[in-house]
Amino acid sequence: MRFPPSLAIAAALLIAASWARADDSGGPWYRGRVVDAQTKQPLAATVVLVYWNVLAVAPGHPERFWHAEEVVTGARGEFAIRARPPRAPAPGTRISRPYVSILKPGWAPFPYGQSSPVLAPRGLDAVLATMRQMPVGIELPRLTTRAGGARLLDS
Repeated sequence: MRFPPSLAIAAALLIAASWARADDSGGPWYRGRVVDAQTKQPLAATVVLVYWNVLAVAPGHPERFWHAEEVVTGARGEFAIRARPPRAPAPGTRISRPYVSILKPGWAPFPYGQSSPVLAPRGLDAVLATMRQMPVGIELPRLTTRAGGARLLDS
């Protein structure tokens, strides 16, 4: 049995529309302000990255990168980055929890070396939940040696 071409086109459009993201312009948002841990001065031009991985439900398939949102802080060290996770790419897959990295050359990165917020015992998930409700202050200490930065990443 053959389907009319118009029916096949309509079916393809419906499938594409169901996979597209709904309203890319809206929130919710992760909000915060990045400052130097010692001077409390804002850190402009700091990269804030939120990313998600895709996970296969079937065993034996590795977690892999799927989508990222990235912004650079302004002169006041403030950022707002969309917190809405992407849709899973296909049936049998799901999206991981969000991961966050905040990076500025010469300063310890978040979430490895910040002095505030303290992650344990609540962990990154609690910080992200707070960021969705109100801006969170993130204090990054200045690295004094190259070895200090390498030590953070090794731990």
